[in-house]
Amino acid sequence: MLTRMDSFEMAWKCDAHGPTAVCNCGKAYVDGHNAGYTWGEGEFEKLVANGAITLDHSVGTFQLEGREYVDGCSCWEAKAERIMDWLDANAVRVAYYLNMERDRKMREATRVPLVEG
Repeated sequence: MLTRMDSFEMAWKCDAHGPTAVCNCGKAYVDGHNAGYTWGEGEFEKLVANGAITLDHSVGTFQLEGREYVDGCSCWEAKAERIMDWLDANAVRVAYYLNMERDRKMREATRVPLVEG
């Protein structure tokens, strides 16, 4: 069963993943599971020796409030709880805003002339 945090993470995490990333909190992360990367000689070992935390999946990132976080880090969870609380408390207003923005953008789009080839 999905938790509220699972839903939040699934909604916000990035579709792009890679072998390494540094979280906003300063912790470095490295994919310790997938073997498809082309590491330089000793590069992976050096990252781990320098404190990079190994994950059992590729390293994904996402942005909250203009800052980039690693999906395998837990430093963002308290911020996510506050954001989820705000979203839940203001769900009707958020939905209203999103619907109004959709309508505004649709009106703008209809004012743009169609370019035909």
